Amino acid sequence: MLALHSALASVLLTGCSSLDSQPAEPSTAAPPPAALEAPSVEQPLNAVGLNSCATLDSVQLQHLGLDERSATDYSTNIATGCAWTANSGAFLATVGLRTDAGVQLAYDIQDSFPAFVVAEIEGYPAVYLDQADAITCRFWTGVADDQSFIAEVRSLDFTAPPLCEKAEALASEVIDALRERS
Repeated sequence: MLALHSALASVLLTGCSSLDSQPAEPSTAAPPPAALEAPSVEQPLNAVGLNSCATLDSVQLQHLGLDERSATDYSTNIATGCAWTANSGAFLATVGLRTDAGVQLAYDIQDSFPAFVVAEIEGYPAVYLDQADAITCRFWTGVADDQSFIAEVRSLDFTAPPLCEKAEALASEVIDALRERS
């Protein structure tokens, strides 16, 4: 849960910087590499007005091994968020929906993540944000050019299943739910 809050907080803070009152010195160094562009979303989905806790139905939660009764809403002013505990107690799954920023935002702030691996989930552009051996696996997925979500799975004990398989399955279920809604 804190990881999503941290990710969302870092997204908010990226627009803040101090202005230098000194004029810039001419540079002979090579210009920085061009920023990566996120792929455009070919079949946009609509998450506007949807609360993350209402995204997945009981069948989807059961398929993912999540306890429907454990849903905890932690929405903020920039995203709706929800966390569920696994029936086994071995992991926590969270979904954070943004309807003001697509996956391009992840590309713009990629240096703030432990990893940045371009991916695709169910035909939608995504990025994998964590190291392979981390206790958390996150996918940031674009569902429209101006809408996205983060699917995160965090290990709670040593019996947790492969986290990235669970995170990708979580992202797939969110996309399926948004397809039915759109």
